[in-house]
Amino acid sequence: MIFTTDHGIAFPGAKSTLYDPGIGVALVMRLPAGWPRPDGAQGRLFSHVDLVPTVLDRLGVEVPARVQGVSHARWLAAGDPSPVRGEIYAEKNFHDAYDPMRAVRTERYKYIRSFEDRPHLLLALDIEGSPTRYGLGDDHLRRRPPEELYDLHGDPLERHNLAADPDHAEQREELAAMLQRWRVATGDPLLAGRIPAKPRPRHPQLGAIVR
Repeated sequence: MIFTTDHGIAFPGAKSTLYDPGIGVALVMRLPAGWPRPDGAQGRLFSHVDLVPTVLDRLGVEVPARVQGVSHARWLAAGDPSPVRGEIYAEKNFHDAYDPMRAVRTERYKYIRSFEDRPHLLLALDIEGSPTRYGLGDDHLRRRPPEELYDLHGDPLERHNLAADPDHAEQREELAAMLQRWRVATGDPLLAGRIPAKPRPRHPQLGAIVR
């Protein structure tokens, strides 16, 4: 049995953002009888695109070349703690409005790049009209910086943007370069300019998408 979802919780700062509460989704699996149970206390980076290759690999089924992601089958089979993924990528183009942004997250850092002048939180309409909006005030309407960098070890709630901090310039440049390489490898349509209302097809090796 596998249960998962398409995005994070429908609250401000979560759904329709690339912060962890927005890209972190539920994933619950009940493993077949006789399979060892991996140590649930061990955190690991896992992307939605990893689900299919992991299940096929664990079942001994050949993973087709066109399938994206990486397999965590060794972890499921024997609790092997070795990481198979050093980073995950996420993107948003449209929800209720055009809001293009891209992100890369490692075990410690998150780097977000926004490509349009937008409020800090562009709330989805269902959140804007919900009771959770009433006590929010207007702080979320301040302009969003084009770059955001967070140290998730010391700032798991992603409150302190370090993108302009000279002490974190090396981390910002490294993650920005990683994100750019991923965009080129996946044929990001933003590389050609503003995305029209009907997005162009992506390269077969596209990454994780948040809609």
